[in-house]
Amino acid sequence: MDVPQARLQGKTHGEGSVRAPRESSDPAAARRAQRLERALRRLTDGDRAVAMDSLTVLRADALTPDPALAVALGAALEELRKGTDAAAELQRARRLAAGALTSRGGLPRWGGLP
Repeated sequence: MDVPQARLQGKTHGEGSVRAPRESSDPAAARRAQRLERALRRLTDGDRAVAMDSLTVLRADALTPDPALAVALGAALEELRKGTDAAAELQRARRLAAGALTSRGGLPRWGGLP
């Protein structure tokens, strides 16, 4: 009896692969998310006036295509104008800009992506 074969021990070793991130299904939403990240970077770098200006323009651009993002940015801008902590509002805006999670009913077909 071949013991390694009975134990399903093969002679080759597996190799890992690198997974590429998925692209956003909405290119305009991806651009808004990038703009938000740049504005937040400016805010953390201490360039508050430029960051607030960028957030204001982004809010205006998001009014029609993404009203929830515009509302979140408006709340964040209001907190920033008051001089209070706007971390929760900015985190909410970042989640909204990243795009909503989608769910599909049922299981995918066997052997491939839906």
